[in-house]
Amino acid sequence: MRPGSNGVMLVIILQAVLGYEMTLSYYFRNILPGLVCVCMSFYDWMQSSENDMKLTILIFTVVSCLLCPFSKKCVESIALRFTNKRFWQKRAFTDSAGGSLIALFYIFCFILAIPLAFIYLIFNVKSPEA
Repeated sequence: MRPGSNGVMLVIILQAVLGYEMTLSYYFRNILPGLVCVCMSFYDWMQSSENDMKLTILIFTVVSCLLCPFSKKCVESIALRFTNKRFWQKRAFTDSAGGSLIALFYIFCFILAIPLAFIYLIFNVKSPEA
């Protein structure tokens, strides 16, 4: 391997894992809401680390955080099959008063991240050509 080719290889692997439609910038931009949940869960676990239920919740939130961008992409793909982009650019979704709708959308994606991410991965990750 040539020096510097490790970075190129990492980008190729990440693109294969993230799927054709998802970019690294999309992934990292949409992982932030999940990181907030992880921080809150980690803080709660640190308060009483002997509690097994809190450890289970922490593990769930970490996995959901990593899969949340896939879940969001899956929900967006499904929603855009039945609506158009202009519908999602209405005031109810873009206005600051509509921020509660956006928060509910992120909570929905975070809670259903594990099953929706697997649905996204099943339908969007292409098998390598032999």
